Amino acid sequence: FIKVGKDLNRLFDKVPEELFSPLSRKYKAVYAFSLVSLYHMLRLYHTDIKRADYVAFLKSQGQEMMNLFSVETDRLDDKSDSEQVELPISAGDKDDAAVLSDKVNYVVRKLAKCGWYIVSKDPKDNIEYIYIPAYSIQFIKLLNELTSDAGSYLPLVHQTYSELKLEDEKEDDYMYRALINAKNNADSLEMSVTLLR
Repeated sequence: FIKVGKDLNRLFDKVPEELFSPLSRKYKAVYAFSLVSLYHMLRLYHTDIKRADYVAFLKSQGQEMMNLFSVETDRLDDKSDSEQVELPISAGDKDDAAVLSDKVNYVVRKLAKCGWYIVSKDPKDNIEYIYIPAYSIQFIKLLNELTSDAGSYLPLVHQTYSELKLEDEKEDDYMYRALINAKNNADSLEMSVTLLR
């Protein structure tokens, strides 16, 4: 128990205190969608995610969701003025595209402020890039898995069977690794079946 306590302390040393606050707000679905979208962009671009590309993706894929989002209402969830993200100019005279742009930029700034990623400008080309810390990658991967309905039972069974059959037919120096992989796949399969129940 003492070791677990120390491990938890290290976890909270790494993770910003406000990290999960966007997911406890009224518009948590908008923030969750934005983070899952970021995960898809991470898989596509790997490391060099341009902020402009992320904003464009959120505008194109999340327009319906952003239409339900209100910056003014979202700001009511802030604890103090010092934690508030800069509010866009009044939407009264703006067209729909400008209002959508303001909402998306607000969400992107809010997620950065809470520690989900760091936005940094490259001094060579003046392009803003999004850099995602390791803890954040793990959390957005989990969010993506929780929102996915795809089952992974058959690939796990097939992969385990194939590895063990191959090692049975032709023993080599990698047999131990194949057994470890089979055990890990069996553990994952068991957890998947538990979740299915």
